[in-house]
Parts: sequence; structure tokens; C-alpha cells
Amino acid sequence: MDNLKWVYRNNKDVFPTVDGWYRVMVSGDSESIDGHTIYSFDDYETWAQYKSHAPDEGGSFIGSHDEDEYCIFAFCGPITFPPYKAD
Repeated sequence: MDNLKWVYRNNKDVFPTVDGWYRVMVSGDSESIDGHTIYSFDDYETWAQYKSHAPDEGGSFIGSHDEDEYCIFAFCGPITFPPYKAD
């Protein structure tokens, strides 16, 4: 896994080329009304699974949070996990 690199999605049409699990960066958000902060959170890192669609149609990230996939501004992977084996 030493060769993993973050890919910045400066164009939202940039998708991984391989299905699988990725570490992703999600844009933070905030909301204020009349100068009072309703909520505020910074950018954060989480897991998302990528599934490709038909050729030349990109794909979709399915995240661990209820965020729109276009909030994902960078990804790293895919990361392969060994199958679970009970002792």
C-alpha cells in the first residue's frame, strides 16, 4: 500500500478507474442565521465504496455518511481488505 496517492477532484467528472473501497475527503459545511451559527463542521476523512456504471459514464461513491457524492473532493485507493476468517 506504499504506492497509494490522493487524487484531487478539481473536476467532479474525475472518478476512480477501479471499483472498491476508498478513503475519501468530504467538504465541510456550515449554516448561520442572523449571525448565529446553526451548525459548522470542517472537512473530514471517511470511507466510501466506488461502483462504476456503464463505460464512459463514470460511477458513484457510496459513503458512510449521508453526504452527496459531489461533496467528495479527493480520494485514495482502492484499498483491499483480507476476507474475515474466524479463529
